[in-house]
Amino acid sequence: MKEQISLASINQLLGEELKDGNRAAQTFRAFITQPRWQHEHFHLWVKEAITQQWPRHLQDIVIAIGQYLGFQIEFGHYSSNRNSISFDGLWKKSTGEHIVIEVKSGTWIAHDVGQIGEYLQRLATTVGVPYTKVFGLYVIGEGDALPLADQIRGSAYRDRVRLISCDDLLNLLKLKEDLNTLELRDVNQKIQSILLPIDTIDVGHLVRVIIEIATLRRSLPAEEEEAVPFNSAGVWTRDEIYQFLVNSTSNQRALFKVLSRQSDKISRRKLIEELQMETDDSQFSGMQLAGARAGITMRIEALGKEPLIRAPDRGRYYELHPDYANDIRGYFGG
Repeated sequence: MKEQISLASINQLLGEELKDGNRAAQTFRAFITQPRWQHEHFHLWVKEAITQQWPRHLQDIVIAIGQYLGFQIEFGHYSSNRNSISFDGLWKKSTGEHIVIEVKSGTWIAHDVGQIGEYLQRLATTVGVPYTKVFGLYVIGEGDALPLADQIRGSAYRDRVRLISCDDLLNLLKLKEDLNTLELRDVNQKIQSILLPIDTIDVGHLVRVIIEIATLRRSLPAEEEEAVPFNSAGVWTRDEIYQFLVNSTSNQRALFKVLSRQSDKISRRKLIEELQMETDDSQFSGMQLAGARAGITMRIEALGKEPLIRAPDRGRYYELHPDYANDIRGYFGG
């Protein structure tokens, strides 16, 4: 990060509070949408806005992040406005979808899912966008998002409204920057599609899964990948297994380690419980297990090797491949 300027310093330069339509708001919004900013800048600004309790700064920063995720953005209102829809901001996809953004500093703030639902209906009517292409997204600064997720799930807008924490949104921005360095195609569309799944309310879980998968793409420098040449016959040697485990992510190694302690297949529920203890993370969930497993599978398929982990009965149970179990146990000292 070549340069960093705090929000406090920016406020001194602005000389006045952020208000709808005033010069300070226009200047601030123009400043944070300059193309020179990266994940590190937004990370520090978000944390400062939350710590200093500057909700208007947080609101604009979140909307600006949408631009860096490839959306066309529209800043909203700080205060209620009778003459227009009073959303915090809008993200637009090139394929026509509109996402109404509502930014909340914390989950202690009262939320009315019906309000954002009304915004969606009014937007579809006023702008002429099909209602099927209008969605809502809560972005939460801090706090437990589960109550809000439950409220969304029980509302009439459960198929249209999602939520994500600021931390996970920043992770998504970092993921996009990482993917850009790999020169992949359609990165914007891939990243944006994460925010609109139809089967989950808290899209932060999906962000963490994708990060787990993407980690494998940057975890192996080219010179390290060639340290032990892999044969493509499908069968693993012990040295190949050891190198594979060394270059695995922490969650992937934890999965192998827990499985190496089992004398028989283990249920998915029990496996998650043991992974929570192994990683010292009581929030370790099935989504993170899926991410670790997906990352392992992608790496093995790229090598043309046999699976090291098997999940019989449609993934209800997990076990090490019996031909390689002893080598994996040997790596962990078993």
